[in-house]
Amino acid sequence: KGTVVEGTIQQLFEGHHMNYIECINVDYKSTRKESFYDLQLDVKGCKDVYASFDKYVEVERLEGDNKYHAEGHGLQDAKKGVLFIDFPPVLQLQLKRFEYDFMRDTMVKINDRYEFPLQLDLDREDGKYLSPDADRSVRNLYTLHSVLVHSGGVHGGHYYAFIRPTLTDQWYKFDDERVTKEDLKRALEEQYGGEEELPQTNPGFNNPPFKFTKYSNAYMLVYIRESDKDKIICNVDEKDIAEHLRVRLKKEQEEKEDKRRYKAQAHLFTIIKVARDQDLKEQIGKDIYFDLVDHDKVRSFRIQKQTPFQQFKEEVAKEFGVPVQLQRFWIWAKRQNHTYRPNRPLTPQEELQPVGQIREASNKANTAELKLFLEVEMLDERPIPPPEKSKEDILLFFKLYDPEKPELRYVGRLMVKSSSKPMDITGKLNEMAGFAPDEEIELFEEIKFEPCVMCEHLDKKTSFRLCQIEDGDIICFQK
Repeated sequence: KGTVVEGTIQQLFEGHHMNYIECINVDYKSTRKESFYDLQLDVKGCKDVYASFDKYVEVERLEGDNKYHAEGHGLQDAKKGVLFIDFPPVLQLQLKRFEYDFMRDTMVKINDRYEFPLQLDLDREDGKYLSPDADRSVRNLYTLHSVLVHSGGVHGGHYYAFIRPTLTDQWYKFDDERVTKEDLKRALEEQYGGEEELPQTNPGFNNPPFKFTKYSNAYMLVYIRESDKDKIICNVDEKDIAEHLRVRLKKEQEEKEDKRRYKAQAHLFTIIKVARDQDLKEQIGKDIYFDLVDHDKVRSFRIQKQTPFQQFKEEVAKEFGVPVQLQRFWIWAKRQNHTYRPNRPLTPQEELQPVGQIREASNKANTAELKLFLEVEMLDERPIPPPEKSKEDILLFFKLYDPEKPELRYVGRLMVKSSSKPMDITGKLNEMAGFAPDEEIELFEEIKFEPCVMCEHLDKKTSFRLCQIEDGDIICFQK
């Protein structure tokens, strides 16, 4: 109220009709003017919109036991009905597709065929729908603007709309966030409902056609009066759109363009996912329990395939603060038992190659990703050169299990000799776990998790080589 748009809803959508009761044998008439914003039209028993309007204004006879009590005249035979005083510029027709079935004691959806015209003339047959008080100078010729459709049954379904926003011949289908161009037949005839025939599979045979009920049909129609359409269908300039929406739409367009460009250039790039000790500490016992890391949650780099690996290492140095010469990268490999482990370090020769070449050589699945583990040795919280690795050395990862809490967490990794035994590193493991140096611990190798989790007890007196332990294996231990 009190703004420039006060009363707009009424001006656009409000019409008026007159309910009347007129006695047949005496001079008595009762009338009541009512306003409406939409009209509910019967579908059942009506073939089209005109038949529904005919039914709407149909005269009911009040006689016999149903006589009308006219003031001052007693019970009288009478006619009862509705006529329209005026129709609104925007006419909203709700089709009664849903109604109560008294025989079945339930709500049902009426899927009968029901036609509606592109142009609706409500002055037809000398203004049969109009009351004597109606302004006959107003031409009630309407053009269809939109068709709202319900697809489904009485207990649920999907809603979408066919709209021609500027009343041109081009229709659009608005289906959630998807907007598509459609032709007139799709917007009109295909939304009448009723039955549809399947095309004959054997045209030569005289088989009766198979018919099925269409459960998608119009349930609301919006018409605009021809004489008012220029006032209603107005141009929308950029200044008419709120600034916050303009900013949002511009941002969405830019994001869409970025995605398109990203997709178009995808074949020129390699995605490199770099897992580190920090990722293992953050994820094990929280996001994952088996294996080492979820690669979708580690830092990824989008690098041009022709980029030398040494240049990529400089990117890593900037990102993680680890000098190039102190970085050692391991290739991940999928094993036959479907586990995924760091398999071997990149060789100096490989590090001279472009990243795309390394990805192709290491990735048998031929995806666009190269997955690496970055090994960084730390001393007093400062990175130091990684230790020399010979064929005798094995990189192992360790998880600590606390059965009392219960809790599983990553405690670190060690480079061990394959000829050494688990008992040789128990002191170091106790230190990593924060246990007393002589704490008795049990060790288990994490084997696989399909079809069920499998861990094998490690004999502390048998060498790692005889236990068939290799690079990237995971050892779980507990008190």
